[in-house]
Amino acid sequence: MFEHLLVAIDETPSCPVTLSFVTALARQEQASVHLVFVNELVAGGRGRAHSTDAEALRLVELAALELRAAGIPTTGSVVRANPFFLAQAVAACAERRGADAVVLGSRRRRFLGRLSGHAVRERIIGATHLPVLVAPAPLAEPRRRRARGELVPDRLTAGTGSGADGLEESSDSRDLAP
Repeated sequence: MFEHLLVAIDETPSCPVTLSFVTALARQEQASVHLVFVNELVAGGRGRAHSTDAEALRLVELAALELRAAGIPTTGSVVRANPFFLAQAVAACAERRGADAVVLGSRRRRFLGRLSGHAVRERIIGATHLPVLVAPAPLAEPRRRRARGELVPDRLTAGTGSGADGLEESSDSRDLAP
């Protein structure tokens, strides 16, 4: 069904869960994977991104190593994008790479956290004609009560994602060799 998967990764705690999900899916479908990290430009930062090029490339390299160790053919790239065009950047990369589906991570949010954010997942769904698969969110870690230091389990609730027009890979884009 899926021969080529595009996986959007980031620096959140959901990334390891997303990679585990993609490993199982790619094995089942005998699919190749292309990892993309969209390095978000800082608003008013005059071309400066949240992560350095080296940090972004390192994140993609580590994720690619994990998938390759599992026997999954993997490539990767880093693309810079304006915060308003993150979804279009992912959709454009999927189209350029000939992906059959886009895989995203998810995270659990508390009630107020779900009401805020920019709904990147929904924007990606709207920006591409491809199926968008969402990996399960990582389990919530127990939090401590402030006064007594006791562990209090978080309520497990489903989370929503948070993130673009004809964006091209340019000199700001970095590819990872297969």
